[in-house]
Amino acid sequence: MSDAVKAVEAATPVASKPDAPAQSAEKVPAQSDEGKASSVARIAKLPVVEQSLNTASAIYGKVKDSSSIVGWTLDKAESAVSKAVEVATPVTTHLERPLHTVDSILSKSLDYVEKKVPAVKMTPDGVYTVTKEYIVETVHPVVVCSGVVKEYATAAIVNTAKLIPGMTHTQPMVQDAEKKGT
Repeated sequence: MSDAVKAVEAATPVASKPDAPAQSAEKVPAQSDEGKASSVARIAKLPVVEQSLNTASAIYGKVKDSSSIVGWTLDKAESAVSKAVEVATPVTTHLERPLHTVDSILSKSLDYVEKKVPAVKMTPDGVYTVTKEYIVETVHPVVVCSGVVKEYATAAIVNTAKLIPGMTHTQPMVQDAEKKGT
């Protein structure tokens, strides 16, 4: 599992199981995997999201390492966010039930999306490959066929125009066809 996905999972609020009695913030370990918002972890594990998180994490690391001032500033920002999460954690105990409800709805919605749009489970490269294959197998033959139909129709119009005297509006098409050798 990537560092970015681990970071997302670590930052998700801890909620108790629906059948379990409410617990105080002191009794709930902050890094426990039990009771975490499973929908957030599932979304973070989708290949497109995971790749995006990894890319963003790599860019963040490069920016942070770009200079000591930027690194120091981002370290202070990280400390502030960490402290804010620490301060806000007790509040989540009062929101366990609504958070669980939202998580449940998100999980069901994700199940539906994964069932109806299986491409969400594919990597970006996989989506590109499947799309390219679809175009090559489906769209390209139609384009080729339409080109053949256009050539056939042009030849038919040119031949008809040669037979009917006075069809001056088709004269440019006849001249172009004669240049091409049709």
